[in-house]
Amino acid sequence: MADKDFKTIDEQIEILRSRGLTIEDETEAKDFLLRNNYYRVSGYSLTLRKNDVFAKSATFQNIEDIYNFDHEFRHIVLHHIETIEVQMKSIYAYEFTKVYGPLGYLDAGNFSNQAKHKEIFDKANQQKR
Repeated sequence: MADKDFKTIDEQIEILRSRGLTIEDETEAKDFLLRNNYYRVSGYSLTLRKNDVFAKSATFQNIEDIYNFDHEFRHIVLHHIETIEVQMKSIYAYEFTKVYGPLGYLDAGNFSNQAKHKEIFDKANQQKR
């Protein structure tokens, strides 16, 4: 792997500009890079460049907009995934308890993978200590 030299935020800005990216608010761009890491931000610019040369219309604001959209979208999706997860666990626990009783989880015979059941209980007991 090739060694990469440390680049200051100012040098990072110059790299982006040298590749054709328009940066209208340099102070905001510097703050954004400092808070989010050059390489992470760079990944959000992949659709705006080819062979490390930005499209003529590409701006740093475009990168920020893509980043912010991804952030918001991820949080919306995770919120719904959590809702589904909680509901599935609740339904599973209800149906399991209906069949095996409230302490049915203690009996390894109620599970298809008894070795895994033992492993989980051993780990839980170890954490209690």
